[in-house]
Amino acid sequence: MEDLELLKYAIEHGMINMTYVRSEMEMNKKKEILKKYGGCIWYSEKEKYWYCHIPDDTRTSGRKKVKRKQKADIENVVYEYYLPLEEHEDKKAMSFSELFFDYLVHKQTQVKPVTIKRMLVDWNKFYVGSDFIEKRFTEISKVDVDDFLNGVLIKHHPKDKNFKNMCGIMKQTFEYAVDSDLLEKSPYRISKINKKNITRSRKAPSEKEVFTPEEQMLLTQEMERRIQEDESYLIPWAILLDFEIGARMGEVLALKDTDIVNDKIHIQRQLVEDYDTSDLNNVKRAGLQVVDYTKSECGNRWVPLTKKAKEYIKAIVDINQRKLRATDGYLFITTEKAITEHSVKNQLERSCLRVGITPRSPHKIRKTYASRLYISGVSISDISRLLGHADETTTLRHYIFSIEDTKAVDDKVEKALELADNKSLNNEGTKGDQKIVQIFSYRKRKNPENTGVLKRI
Repeated sequence: MEDLELLKYAIEHGMINMTYVRSEMEMNKKKEILKKYGGCIWYSEKEKYWYCHIPDDTRTSGRKKVKRKQKADIENVVYEYYLPLEEHEDKKAMSFSELFFDYLVHKQTQVKPVTIKRMLVDWNKFYVGSDFIEKRFTEISKVDVDDFLNGVLIKHHPKDKNFKNMCGIMKQTFEYAVDSDLLEKSPYRISKINKKNITRSRKAPSEKEVFTPEEQMLLTQEMERRIQEDESYLIPWAILLDFEIGARMGEVLALKDTDIVNDKIHIQRQLVEDYDTSDLNNVKRAGLQVVDYTKSECGNRWVPLTKKAKEYIKAIVDINQRKLRATDGYLFITTEKAITEHSVKNQLERSCLRVGITPRSPHKIRKTYASRLYISGVSISDISRLLGHADETTTLRHYIFSIEDTKAVDDKVEKALELADNKSLNNEGTKGDQKIVQIFSYRKRKNPENTGVLKRI
């Protein structure tokens, strides 16, 4: 272990030439293969050629004869044939941890760096430190999977979404092994876990998820105050605009003035954090970038602009032009820098505290937008489309809340019940003689052959 640590240190500090190291490793591997399979090589004095037999299932004999003039050439034939087979066998000896990182290298070509980053966060939280990941993956049984997952549940009591994500790591890693012909069948399963240890996600109370009309008014006034102090400071403008269009903050920050057509704005890109995943053991932030896609395919959408939204956008464009900012048409991005989601979050939380309301994230603005539309009579289907959701269930379960405070709701309930009582008392069917109401009761049967008797009383 000490030698490996020294080698790693030497490589990281430029003390060893990596090209030389790779060359030495390749030579050593070649020696191993030739020592193991070199018995198939021979030399013909008569023909002055070097020969070897290589397996070939297409031939009746099950092998084919290859000849080369030079010994080094025939050795290369043997090496190149058996190298993939040996690498395949080497992979079968990997631990689950090694298999996972081998899978991540493969996964990098298919997903965004932020996805790799999130998988590593879950890996470090739920997997690292367990004996499970040190086992040879080919020797992991279904019972091993059961024991590991139940252990995670007992230790962490994760929310159902977190548990689903951490299970996805194991499921996909074993699927990768099956697809790579390293494993015949995946041992992954969740049928034997104690689901009582999963913390079920419950819909949070409205006061934590949305802004009431009064709170929104206070925040609007606070944003306007900040704008008066320095109109070129664009974060307050981003917050005000989001209350009118309900987009993800990354989508708001990537908007361009050219996205507006016929009083609608085209949401089609987002500002995202980029990550350097070249070293999976040390993933680093690589700055911000605008990508020409949204969180999902449904996220590419047109949203109608309110009168206020159009006023805000016009003001932002005017400010950028007067300040001679090089924006390339972006509302919140210049060639020097871009406003980050983190800076908007900090500004919003500070503003909430200043006006005396519970601090909330920019995502709560999006939920407020959805809830306002719902209360105003917009259908769930339309709200889901405007938010860029793939299904209406997500919208209804996680984005629709009461935007009124508790007292206002209590007053409405009281008035509704009073109104219902008055209607009941004034019902024509109760005037004059009271109608006879027939009540039926079930009498227990005495005869087993009877199915029961309804007695009118």
